[in-house]
Amino acid sequence: MSAGIGVGSMILILGITRTIKIIEKWTPIPVVRGIQLGAGVTLIIKAADMVRKSGSWGGSSWKWNDNYEWAILSFIFVFTFYSSKRVPSALILFIVGLIIALIKVFRSDSILPSASFNYPEVIVPTLEEFKVGFLSASLGQLPLTALNSVIALAALANDLFPERSSLNTVGRISISIGFMNIIGCFFGSTPYCHGSGGLAGQYRFGARSEVSILILGFFKLILGILFGKTLTSLLNYFPMSILGLMLFVSGAELSSAARNFVRKGDHDDDETKKKNFTLVIVTAGLLVGFQNDGIGYIGGMLVSLLFFITHYFQHRRSS
Repeated sequence: MSAGIGVGSMILILGITRTIKIIEKWTPIPVVRGIQLGAGVTLIIKAADMVRKSGSWGGSSWKWNDNYEWAILSFIFVFTFYSSKRVPSALILFIVGLIIALIKVFRSDSILPSASFNYPEVIVPTLEEFKVGFLSASLGQLPLTALNSVIALAALANDLFPERSSLNTVGRISISIGFMNIIGCFFGSTPYCHGSGGLAGQYRFGARSEVSILILGFFKLILGILFGKTLTSLLNYFPMSILGLMLFVSGAELSSAARNFVRKGDHDDDETKKKNFTLVIVTAGLLVGFQNDGIGYIGGMLVSLLFFITHYFQHRRSS
């Protein structure tokens, strides 16, 4: 919680002072797309890891409720209706997974969800906890939140909803992330953000306005208030094969945003396009390889600077 309050405060300051706007202005589009591609590939790797660890092919270790067969069927189902606006594939998969989890809970004699009144408690971390949380987590999380959850998110939101570009600003997003962490973490919330992967997945599975998120939040509040911790046993039995597939689709959707690595209206030659695409790959490669958005960003910016310097001297020489 102290880590969430710390990173939330820093992101809030970046938004209020408009410093985040300066970072966005001086970050080339290919570097932003590289961050999106790297984040998408990271989600895909995590999704595959989830399915691989929980899945099995027949034999004595085969589990009827969580296996490769469920993952393959889910994969085929989602991509069969990938472009359909009438088939709520995510909702259908969620219901199937929930039914499997319920059957598993009944068979294992686990505790069933029971209704009661649950409410969050105000918890204030100590100064020592603030210090540890800030130094061990907040500082390391800052590049990821600023780059993937603010700058890359704003770029993706403008791609998906260009008519709302005046609302999809890095300043608004920074302030939103800051306030929701500073307020939420005092009530026991884990640190959270407007991740670009989440937006990509929600859009792919049918969300087209803020109403879908309001509905999602409403149901989460009701479930938390009525069932609280008793939901844990049910959620623990939700098939990782189905959950991993949904995460895979979110990663694929986010990665596809990297295809727009040229500013609208620009007509670059093949050499420039190749350099821009190289920037995308370098940024994404470093991000995935080192599992660090900051390293990916610094590497992409360094290559961009080197490309600019060499282009400048080549132009002077030719002149």
